[in-house]
Amino acid sequence: MSHNQEDFSRASAGKRDRIALNKQLYAVIESLNRDLDELRSANNDLAESNELAVLHGLDWIRIWNNRRGLQRFDCEEKVVAARKRWQSTLDGYKSHETDGLRKLKRILKLGADPNVDNGRPLYLACKHGNVSLITALHAAGASLERRTAWFCTNWGDPLHATWACRANHVEAARLLIQLGCKPCDEDVYWARQHESYGVEKFLGELGFKERVPRRTRTCPWDFGPR
Repeated sequence: MSHNQEDFSRASAGKRDRIALNKQLYAVIESLNRDLDELRSANNDLAESNELAVLHGLDWIRIWNNRRGLQRFDCEEKVVAARKRWQSTLDGYKSHETDGLRKLKRILKLGADPNVDNGRPLYLACKHGNVSLITALHAAGASLERRTAWFCTNWGDPLHATWACRANHVEAARLLIQLGCKPCDEDVYWARQHESYGVEKFLGELGFKERVPRRTRTCPWDFGPR
């Protein structure tokens, strides 16, 4: 085998390894985001149960420690079930997050590209408001300025992902700005259009004023990658 053939074989093997690592990277990101969504769902159920408990005059400590003697209200079983689900989901999330981030860092160290597909890993983390994942990807070199496809020909950068399609991830937006993302007045307009009122309020507190773009589009980022 000639030197050129050997170099080509090594390059091909290296490319296959990177593709495999990038697939593993996406799998870990998907798993972490799914766990976070489940935790948010449990939090919502718990919040609704809290409202139910207040409505019926139920005391949380009394319910939690002495459930056997409380059969007066039909809502008590739902309240306790929501509390148990929340606690179980929270414990599972903490464990999965630790293991997932450890695996993520190992995959990135082996050669996975945090900017693969024009920065889609960081975009997915921002879309789900996963602050721990955003921090890990940025530390590994993920760009804050890459635009990635999110639907058809529409493109968005990480900050856009925090408010697009009613995402409303305020903490993720705050972290991205701290890391170096630069919002503008038009972002306030688009956050309102996408009903992400928390992000809209946060940008307003930073001093940005709502400004309608010259050309109003259904999405503010349909120009493709920078």
